[in-house]
Amino acid sequence: MKSKNRTRLLYYSNTCRVAFDRSGVEKILVFIEKHVGSRDGRWFLVRTMPYRTLENLIGGVVITFSNITAAKTLEAQLRQTQSETEKRVEKGTP
Repeated sequence: MKSKNRTRLLYYSNTCRVAFDRSGVEKILVFIEKHVGSRDGRWFLVRTMPYRTLENLIGGVVITFSNITAAKTLEAQLRQTQSETEKRVEKGTP
């Protein structure tokens, strides 16, 4: 799958289309990480990093996608459990 097609599937906060700010990465010379959700419920850690040439010039950017769906699912379950536990403690029930 071409990266152009893949960007069509990813959204920030399920509302805004992902736009990789190549110029921002090239100007600040560090990597950028963002958690991005897809339309089908999967989550990715997207890293955008400057690509340096042998002459130490910025020759472009490298974008990597890591699937973090399992971690996001566990995080949501932990939040739910914590909320339920706090409600029980407030009510005084075990």
